[in-house]
Amino acid sequence: ELNLLLAAGRLNENTKNILKTEYAFQLNEVGSRYALRMAQQLLVTSAEFNVNNFHVPQDRSFVPSTAGNGDRPYKALVYVYMDGGMDSFNVLVPHSGCEAGKINYAQYADVRTNVALSQGELLNIPTDQQQVCSTFGLHPSLGDIQTLYNQRDAMFFANVGPLVEPVTKEQFQKKTVELPISLFAHNIQRVAAQSVIPQSNSPTGVIGRIADELTSQGYAAGAYSIFGTNTALVGTPDAGPPLDFIDANNGAEKFDEFTPSDRVLPAILNISKGGKSVFGETWGRAVAQTLERSEVLSSVIENAELETSFPSADTSSSIARQLRQVARLISQREILGHDRDVFYVRLGGFDAHTNLRSDLDNLMAALNAALSDFVEEMKAQSLWDQVTVLQASEFARTLTSNGEGTDHGWGGNYFMMSGSLNGRRILGEYPDDIRDDAPLNIGRGRLIPTTSWDSIWNGIAEWLGVSDLDSVLPNRGNFELYSESDLYD
Repeated sequence: ELNLLLAAGRLNENTKNILKTEYAFQLNEVGSRYALRMAQQLLVTSAEFNVNNFHVPQDRSFVPSTAGNGDRPYKALVYVYMDGGMDSFNVLVPHSGCEAGKINYAQYADVRTNVALSQGELLNIPTDQQQVCSTFGLHPSLGDIQTLYNQRDAMFFANVGPLVEPVTKEQFQKKTVELPISLFAHNIQRVAAQSVIPQSNSPTGVIGRIADELTSQGYAAGAYSIFGTNTALVGTPDAGPPLDFIDANNGAEKFDEFTPSDRVLPAILNISKGGKSVFGETWGRAVAQTLERSEVLSSVIENAELETSFPSADTSSSIARQLRQVARLISQREILGHDRDVFYVRLGGFDAHTNLRSDLDNLMAALNAALSDFVEEMKAQSLWDQVTVLQASEFARTLTSNGEGTDHGWGGNYFMMSGSLNGRRILGEYPDDIRDDAPLNIGRGRLIPTTSWDSIWNGIAEWLGVSDLDSVLPNRGNFELYSESDLYD
């Protein structure tokens, strides 16, 4: 009956025999209800359920290896995505020591009106890089980021955004250069920021391409999303490491928590045997890899013991729990056999059309606490010099207020952290004028970026060991770029 109802009678004899065997075993052990459930679960993993043609099995099974053979010094990248469009001109603010006749705190406050932070509440940071002001202010909730910055373990990039090529205000207005598609739209600009190919509708992700290239160079790499699907980690199929999805609370969830893996996995792997159908074989390979990796990763995460208590993860903070899972996976790098890992984590809630001040206060406080705990854990693991954290968002927000918040912008300010960073600097060019008629203001305080994401990713990819940077950043020839030596000690 299951064969007819769920697979239109396409089940081959191998699959039917496995279902019968497992049904009989579960019926004897736990009863008919669970036996039927197990049979249904096994059936939906079969190629016959998921592919329309007949799957004739051949005598070869997929037994993918879940461990690499990494023997090079370890490095990891953690991509911290601020979803919704972070109001980053309330994260990095001009404070004092500004050049005469150019931006200063008074101009910032005049333009931002009711959403401006007061000068007295800002956390002062100097910059060792020439900028329009000698002192800037951080959002008051970023006290630990201020400390890391002053210790040279953090830096900022000013006025960054997706670009295909450099653009001026006149070129933007006359459309004489290629622009990112669908500027100011969340969904498209999210893809643009995470792909760094903003002229494409369906690109691969910049981190996915990095992982692909590292794999082609012989690195044993891991790729993990701790918050669902995203563009950033998408690479070319079969060119890089498998993309693993880890739950912030539960880790890597097993196929069936009630059945021992030493029984259910062999059954599924037998169902997933290679066959004459290319579609069925592709499905079988994917199922086998996914289920085996989920078993291995579940065990690895459960057995991981951190060096610190990571207190922020015991609160309601999602970003802290995500970063705790990152720390657990990093701690198990030798068991997994990796010498490179890339991670995606996400903090949402930045689309502040209303309640900007209070929402940003809460979000920055959660981010600050989570990153502080993560850095302490990396230091305790003696790995802080080997980890880079990069913050990003799809766009900044308008410098002008809509009365209760701000709307979708373009260029913004972001930070990067690492124990090996040459920090305490603000790279790029902080805008020297943000008034309505300013050269970069295209309306409502939307600023044209003067630093492309390509410039930053170039140095990070080089630090990770990528040799073919053009394959990772196809637009890099259009921009001035940061090299590894520009960013790191």
